[in-house]
Amino acid sequence: MKKLILSLLIFVSLISTAAFAGGSYLDLQVGYGMRNTGNIQGADKKLNGVAGHAGLGYLFKLGNYVSIGPEFGYLALSNSKYTQGNQTLRYSGNAIDLGLKIVVHEQTPWYIFAKLGSAYVKQDLKAVNEKNYRNHKYLPEVAGGIGYIFTKHANLYAAATHIFGENGLNGDINRTDNNIASISFYAIGFTYNF
Repeated sequence: MKKLILSLLIFVSLISTAAFAGGSYLDLQVGYGMRNTGNIQGADKKLNGVAGHAGLGYLFKLGNYVSIGPEFGYLALSNSKYTQGNQTLRYSGNAIDLGLKIVVHEQTPWYIFAKLGSAYVKQDLKAVNEKNYRNHKYLPEVAGGIGYIFTKHANLYAAATHIFGENGLNGDINRTDNNIASISFYAIGFTYNF
């Protein structure tokens, strides 16, 4: 009986997947990323830098113009640094995200997309000659962009992503409660459709 139920479940899942006729994809982005760690009067700061995102997803086709599906990814950011006198604080960390991607396309090679989801953000705050402060949290994430389909396997696009956190230092270099900072990421991306 268990084998029969398992066989039926596999059969139903194969039929439903074939009915949506979607596809899996690999997504790579590189661009400019920044943490909103705040603004401290008189402090030298390096807040921004190169960032990258890699993702895997699957899109289900919902008619001729809309596709929808899950995407799982990893975001790597450059370190952020504040220096004021002999005090130095350095932020580092990354994020793992899971979202629902919606793609809208017409009969042209151009398309637009949006992604809504959640990111698990890990953030380390290190004070020179002090201990490290580590924090992690699930935060809401939104993304959107516009792209161009070159072949059935290759797309190129521009995107913006925002993860909603807090103002990290909130104007005080001595603050070490390490609130998870908001993250903004602007990128050029490449998608390979399998």
